[in-house]
Formats: sequence, structure tokens, C-alpha cells
Amino acid sequence: MPHLRTRLAQEVLLKRLKYSPVVAIQGARQTGKSTLAKILAKDRLKQIQTVTLDLLEEQHQAQSAPQTFLSRFSTAHPLVIDEAQKAPALFDAIKYQVDENRTPGRFLLLGSTEFSLLQNIRESLTGRMGRIRLYPMIGKELVGESSSTKIDRSFILKYSECGGMPGICFVRDHQARSNLLQDWIDLTCSRDLHQFKRLKLDSDLAYQILQQTALQEQPTQASIARALRVDGRKVLTHLKALCELFVLTKLDPYPLGQGKSLYLPLDAGVAHFLGAN
Repeated sequence: MPHLRTRLAQEVLLKRLKYSPVVAIQGARQTGKSTLAKILAKDRLKQIQTVTLDLLEEQHQAQSAPQTFLSRFSTAHPLVIDEAQKAPALFDAIKYQVDENRTPGRFLLLGSTEFSLLQNIRESLTGRMGRIRLYPMIGKELVGESSSTKIDRSFILKYSECGGMPGICFVRDHQARSNLLQDWIDLTCSRDLHQFKRLKLDSDLAYQILQQTALQEQPTQASIARALRVDGRKVLTHLKALCELFVLTKLDPYPLGQGKSLYLPLDAGVAHFLGAN
């Protein structure tokens, strides 16, 4: 497959697994978290086992009987748990096992949502977990280590349109790529956003906010609220949720400056699709 490229995070991940009992790879959907784990399973980590909590049966057991769930994978090293945030009770169970045995590289948690209080996840793994944030691919990853392709102006212009989301950016047909991006945005706003059950979030408003972050030159909470004629507090709630999903990146101003935080789409391809210049 064309998007199976070497990721710069790979060697960092292997080093973290040598020193931390739990390592988390976090990033938005379609940034390549699961693919990275599969590549390592094939080439570098022979005792690895993988389970995904996208499967409702696995999610239910992980949440209702986490210790029993973990006991099924006692020989795994590491145990990869995809979409780990979908079973908050699992985090305390992992903490207990790690406190009993702090062998490095026991668990690799993949998450498309921040592990936070919004997901009812306690900070039970503080001091026990190393984190890696996986972003869309950058130019060096896209061209590959052995490629002679130059990262010049034409490459940057193409990147600004296609972005670096594995599985999307390599699709050559414009309409097919647009369909994939539309599906990704729809899934984010209509399903992923509603993981935060304690918040009253509106899918249509989230889509409009995401679009404004691409259209505005300096998208702040206040400027988005003005453009949409929506209460600023409501906009901020949606911005925070989209940041928790890694769909937006919050850029804070210099601490001694007077500027406001900016909210930008995680990927150039997503921004281009939403109308960015």
C-alpha cells in the first residue's frame, strides 16, 4: 500500500517502549496510529497482540470487567489497545497491573481522543505513561527516505491541497479524495463529537466552526462567534471538544503578549477542502 511509509515517530515509540510500562499514541482518526502499530508488530515486536475497543463486545468487557479483559492477553508484550478511551475503567486496571509489575513496554494505548476528564478518565497513569502525539505526515515522510523527490514549491502546493492524512492524501482522483474528506468530517461531527456525553454539542455547529477555522486568517473564539452569530461560550465548548479529538490545534499567544489563542485545522488537506485559501 502506498501510504505505508516510515514515520518519524517510529524510533521514538520504540525508545519509549524500552523505558515506560505504558506508552500512548494519540492523534486524530486517519493519522496512522493503528498502521504504525501493525508495522512494528510485523517487523520489530514479535510478542505484540492487538485488540480494538471499536468492537462493542470488547468495549463492554473492558469497561465492566477490566481485570478479566486484561488477563486474556497475559502473554502480550506489548498489548495494543486501540481506541482505549472508550473504556475509562480500563485505565485504573492498567495502573494496578503496572504497579505490580513495572516491566517496560507492557501496554501500548492508541486513542483518537485525549485521555482526559471529558472522557471520565482519571489521571491514574500519571508518571507511568509516555505519550506520543501522531500528526498527519509531513513532507519528509510523504516522499520516503530513499526518494529523490524534492520538497519544492510545487510539492508544497500539492501538499496544501492533499494534506498528509494516510489513506486520503495518496488518492489521486480529486472527487474520490473529496468524498473521503467529507466522510471524515461527517464522522467527526456526527459521531466522534458525541463521545463527550456530559456536553451538549451540536453537530451542525461543530461543522460550521470547523469551516470557520479554515476560512479565517486568524480564527479565534471571538471571531468565530461573530461570524456565526453564536454565543462565545457555546463556541468555546465546541472548540475544546474538537481539540480533544485532535481535529483542531490550539495555538496560544506568547505569554507576555496581548494576542488571543488561534484554532487551526490539523491537516492542510482538511483546511483546503473546507475552503482555505
